[in-house]
Amino acid sequence: MKCSRLVWFLRVFTFGSWLWLLFNTHEHAGFSLCIFKNLSGYPCPACGTTRSVLLILDGHFWQASLLNPLGWLAFFGLILTSILLLFDFIRSTSYTEKLFFTLEKSLKVKPSIQVFILTLIILNWIWNIQKQL
Repeated sequence: MKCSRLVWFLRVFTFGSWLWLLFNTHEHAGFSLCIFKNLSGYPCPACGTTRSVLLILDGHFWQASLLNPLGWLAFFGLILTSILLLFDFIRSTSYTEKLFFTLEKSLKVKPSIQVFILTLIILNWIWNIQKQL
């Protein structure tokens, strides 16, 4: 079965994410990879997500939630995507791609979901700025 560009992107992104988590350390010595933070001095809504996922993997669930609640979304998204891609690879199906397009279609026809997600991201951004992440 031929893979679409989307599936190849998800494979590379998922594999890269696992490698990033595997080789990332908790020590940052004040250095940030966030372009937004480096240019503006303020954290972006995603700042701290990697550290949050690392805390989840270490079993420090409360600290992960306080650092960046989006870490939970990233963690479960990475787990789910990994499982779906593995399932598709073993069974030679395209379930991941079909699910992605179904979710995309749902977001297009239900603006209330878009507003809800945007509100959560803005609240998380305010949270990151307040705690001076």
